[in-house]
Amino acid sequence: MKIKLIRYWFQFDFGGYSNIPPGLGYGCGVTAYSKEDALSILHEKVFHGRPIPSVVMCIENVDDSILDSGHVLPNIYDPPSLRGIWFPTGY
Repeated sequence: MKIKLIRYWFQFDFGGYSNIPPGLGYGCGVTAYSKEDALSILHEKVFHGRPIPSVVMCIENVDDSILDSGHVLPNIYDPPSLRGIWFPTGY
């Protein structure tokens, strides 16, 4: 049985959060096995074990056409079909 990967798009409320990781102003794209898996990847790779700020939006199976075409789409370097962070780059 093949386990399906799901593309997620997260946006956060950074109010009161110090040390905001670079590049998260537009949001964050993660491909994972589940929302819990995606949050685990974010916790480890982006927030380096610190608490994740409040999620204000989480889109499951995000469609590329709704993402910012001037900044987000041209800056996706890692394939969104692979498990991990695909926006912003560097994680």
